[in-house]
Amino acid sequence: MRTLSCRLSYFGASIVSSVILAAALPTHGSELAAPTIHDLDQATLSHRRGISTGQFIVESHLDDPENRVHSTFNAVTYLDGDSIREDLTERGRRQTVCFTPAGSYEYEYIPGVNAIVVARQKHYAELARSQRKLLEPRRLMMYPAWYRAVSNFPLDVLIGSTLRENLTIAKDDRFKPSSWRVSCTYKRDWAVTYWVVPAEDFEVARIEMDGTPGAGKKFAASVDARLERTDGFWFPAYIHFRETVDGALYYDEELLITARAVNQPLDPHTFQLAGLGVSPGTPIVSIPEDKRGTLKWDGHSIAVMTSDELLARGRTAPQNSRARSQQVLFVSSLVIALFAAGVYWRSYRKGRLPS
Repeated sequence: MRTLSCRLSYFGASIVSSVILAAALPTHGSELAAPTIHDLDQATLSHRRGISTGQFIVESHLDDPENRVHSTFNAVTYLDGDSIREDLTERGRRQTVCFTPAGSYEYEYIPGVNAIVVARQKHYAELARSQRKLLEPRRLMMYPAWYRAVSNFPLDVLIGSTLRENLTIAKDDRFKPSSWRVSCTYKRDWAVTYWVVPAEDFEVARIEMDGTPGAGKKFAASVDARLERTDGFWFPAYIHFRETVDGALYYDEELLITARAVNQPLDPHTFQLAGLGVSPGTPIVSIPEDKRGTLKWDGHSIAVMTSDELLARGRTAPQNSRARSQQVLFVSSLVIALFAAGVYWRSYRKGRLPS
């Protein structure tokens, strides 16, 4: 039944897009008539809203010349309606973040150092979700910004937005055959142009944005996609985001994306603690605090640690200074990372592209 409902969901979205295409692009005559911008936007949004489930494997290559940073990491994102899970791996270190309507889990594992699960109940999970920047595949190519920056943006933050003025549309095959170019002024200060490909599920092939906010510097950003069809479904397989400030490169990122099981049922344990690969005995920090005491994952369910287990953990805790310093570093780095992410995001919101 789940498989049927997923397929019907996307089938329904495809019908909407097809109807819009048929109405907006009459085939008689030598030239196709321009669709309305509203119809084009709604077809793009309908296609993305039709993604209900899926697994998205992403490889990121990031260059940050200002801070002399080059990084590469791999992520796997799972979607099922309003539930989302992201697995990050780097040099044996693993972090899994999972949000569902009922709550959330965060699992951090560093070999030889520490492992911990943070479990939040619904209210606290919602607060954490509003601040956490995850890879949300449905938001890719919907706004020209660092892909994690758009994770909590509404799908129509730009395409379909009522904050656009001076809208124009024209046929333009510069980046993709049979594409339509939409240009507008966004939030009064930003010039935006994007290209939509009706023949490829109304996916967006490119977005350009530039403007000069209050600081007086000229910001420009672009994001390009190479679209591929998998199991009858068009989605970006490669994305290149580039941002400049006064003509100098500020940010450059490439994403390689593999979409799997789109609108197909996922493993039922994907968004449960049992499906996160947590080792038995891993301690669990509960938010709010569980009145029963210190919790653990016993391999099957959440259980309370016995007094003997607590004593054993105390006896087997690392005694040498190096091990202790590693544990302190693990906790400290996690706190610093969260703080730095918040500072970075605030600066991003204040001084750069509009949200």
